[in-house]
Amino acid sequence: MIDETAIDLLAARLRTPLQIERHLTMAFEEAYRLGLRPVPSEIADSVLCRQIDDLEPTLTRHGYDVRTLADQFNVKPVEIKAFLTGALHAERTRELTEIMKAAGVPV
Repeated sequence: MIDETAIDLLAARLRTPLQIERHLTMAFEEAYRLGLRPVPSEIADSVLCRQIDDLEPTLTRHGYDVRTLADQFNVKPVEIKAFLTGALHAERTRELTEIMKAAGVPV
């Protein structure tokens, strides 16, 4: 039902059971819509979110949202949002990264 290369691609990029279920469903639906069988790797690649391994989704998977991080490290949520998007000043980014690493946050 799905090419081995598509399976390998999804297995390499997805981390949680919910991600696997969601992306397999989207791949099967897209392949069905296009009349393709088995699901090719191009379809699997097209349904993957490009930001899936960015900092914010990674922290969210570990239970850290903006509010939690702001509360835990006594900073404003706006500063955490800037940190997550890469818009924070380099020195402050370095400080927050060190503080978070010391606390065991996966940054």
